[in-house]
Amino acid sequence: MTARRAATAERPIQAHQRRTIHAIRRATSLDDASYRGLLAGVGVASSSDLTEPQANAVIARLRGLQTSSNDRAEGKFAPKLQALWIAGWNLGVIRNRSDAALHAWMDDRFGARGITHTRFLIDLGQAEMVIEALKGWLERAAGVDWPTGKASAGLPQLRAVLVAQWRRAVALNGISVLDGFPVRDDGLREYAGELLHRDRSRLASITDRDLTMADLIRVSNALGVVIRAAQAAGGDDE
Repeated sequence: MTARRAATAERPIQAHQRRTIHAIRRATSLDDASYRGLLAGVGVASSSDLTEPQANAVIARLRGLQTSSNDRAEGKFAPKLQALWIAGWNLGVIRNRSDAALHAWMDDRFGARGITHTRFLIDLGQAEMVIEALKGWLERAAGVDWPTGKASAGLPQLRAVLVAQWRRAVALNGISVLDGFPVRDDGLREYAGELLHRDRSRLASITDRDLTMADLIRVSNALGVVIRAAQAAGGDDE
């Protein structure tokens, strides 16, 4: 322990801070000389000598070097989080569909852990923590009944979102009996058949094996428009 650290009784740099520093440094392509100068600015020569507050200061300065283009979601876990974020947008829960808004939410929820951008999700454990937090929000706010088990990702998850969207659209009077669709859950099947094939009886169910991911995304986007229009018309600020 350095004299400075002992004198202030501050905790040393934490593992998540170390990962964040190295991730941002790689993302910004910061050269060695500039990096050493940044460390010297907080009074150390090596990242291993950083205290927890100093590490936060370094992270803040590194983030300041990033350009606005870095608002784009990147990294191997980005597609999953983007899909969930857009699902929230189409459920009428999330009011800004941009990657920047996703990162702002991550910063608010996980900034203390150094997780403020999809590119800073280093391992599966971190990613699952963020993913489950986002799914939990959509479950509480929009009633999504997420499927479980090894085969729950992909189509099953999107179907769960669609069912929740349908129920919200009905509850917000975006879909009514005047539209000719049943307002029960089976109305979703007819709605999807009409949208995709101009044939309300074409699909046996929303789990019809002929339905592709692209088909379900199209239905989800269409219901998103219905939900947002109904919210605007009803002054819903949920």
